[in-house]
Amino acid sequence: MNTLLGSFDPSTLSCHGGGSDSMICSGLVKLGVHCVTCQKVAIKIVNREKLSESVLMKVEREIAILKLIEHPHVLKLHDVYENKKYL
Repeated sequence: MNTLLGSFDPSTLSCHGGGSDSMICSGLVKLGVHCVTCQKVAIKIVNREKLSESVLMKVEREIAILKLIEHPHVLKLHDVYENKKYL
C-alpha cells in the first residue's frame, strides 16, 4: 500500500544523481510527481542519523535560505516534511 508524501505519490519516485559522496553530504534526490497537478519535482531525502551535527546544521540552513529565494534560475522549495529519522 502506498502512502502519500504530502501531495506526492511515492510510487512515482525514482532515484537520480550522484554517488556515495553526494548521498552522504546532500541526501538522496528522487523524481516525484504531484498527485493533483502532475508536475514533476525533485525530492531530496536526508537521513539525519548519518549526518554529523555540523552537517545537519548546514542542511537546515540550506532549507531556511531556499524558503526565502524566489528566482527563475533557482529551484523553488515547495515544502519540507520531517520526522526523527529523515528530513
